[in-house]
Amino acid sequence: MSEPILAAIWDLDGTLLNTESIYLQVENQTIEKYGGKGDVSTVAHKLLGTPGLDCARVIVDHFCLNTSPEQYLSTRDEVLVDKFTSTQFCEGALELVKLFASYGVRQSIATSSGSFLTQLKLSAHKSIVDAYIDHVICREDVTYGKPFPDIFLLAAKKMGMTPKNCVVLEDAPNGVVAAKRAGMRCVGIRNSLLTSEHYRDADWIVDSLQKWQVEELLKDINRMGHLKLFE
Repeated sequence: MSEPILAAIWDLDGTLLNTESIYLQVENQTIEKYGGKGDVSTVAHKLLGTPGLDCARVIVDHFCLNTSPEQYLSTRDEVLVDKFTSTQFCEGALELVKLFASYGVRQSIATSSGSFLTQLKLSAHKSIVDAYIDHVICREDVTYGKPFPDIFLLAAKKMGMTPKNCVVLEDAPNGVVAAKRAGMRCVGIRNSLLTSEHYRDADWIVDSLQKWQVEELLKDINRMGHLKLFE
């Protein structure tokens, strides 16, 4: 029998919180500001789960922008600050957080976002974070971001868990790769801009965390002997 799941590690953007639409809107505005044409969604597969400065390098290069990656990122983040104080949970995410907690599953967040923007995004949900989340690990906390496994390994270490007892919830292909490199199981939550092929390394793939899909997912985990739910 496989090792039981004792801890869940959440990606933040597009997995726990519905911030992806905000990013897409602001990225496109910033691209236009610096003379670019096109939609950032065309390079979404390169950006999801990637640290901010690395994203900026991809965008500046792809759209041939008249600025540096550092300046692009600074301009973008100035706009994002005003939009991240009233974030909402992704559909079904909060329910799954509470369900995991009811079965004693420890939970942490591991995000490619920097600590400043992360705290802004979570500011409207402080009571939830305090009640259910053990640790929030940000990009600055590790030397190498996703797709390297460091951020997930640090989250597991802080919870006192071994990788084989952790499951990662991710909407980014880079995050899925990082989870598997960390020796953890992974739920790939498919981003609407990507195909299932981008999540081929995930142990489970779902289109969303809507209630019916969560129940099917947990039944599947239960059948495999990982977590005793729905007995």
